[in-house]
Amino acid sequence: MTDAASSSRRKFLVVADDSPEFAAALKYACRRARSTNGHVALLKVISPAEFEHWSGVREEIERQEREEAEALLQSLAGQVVAATGLPPEFIIKHADSVRTALKQVIAADPAIKILILATSTAGRGPAR
Repeated sequence: MTDAASSSRRKFLVVADDSPEFAAALKYACRRARSTNGHVALLKVISPAEFEHWSGVREEIERQEREEAEALLQSLAGQVVAATGLPPEFIIKHADSVRTALKQVIAADPAIKILILATSTAGRGPAR
């Protein structure tokens, strides 16, 4: 596939976190991406380090958090490839909140067409 074709695919954005709803959101995003010839983008948000007095400590914490975020996204990539046939796009963003990161990421990338959020996994909510 050409770069132009891949860049014109619509992106289904999923926030990669440790919530119980994440697995359902990722599964749904993969199904929709496959059925609509789109692809999945995974967003991992890293909160800023609180150490302001020792920049070396702050930088080390941020480096470790980035490595952990990359490892998490890599571990999810196989699931996305198996479900969609395409590797996901990884987005790692430092932000004070997920909401702030979402606003920045969506504003910066017009190919992101759909933000996938899952409903409760406990059987409650509008999708049940």
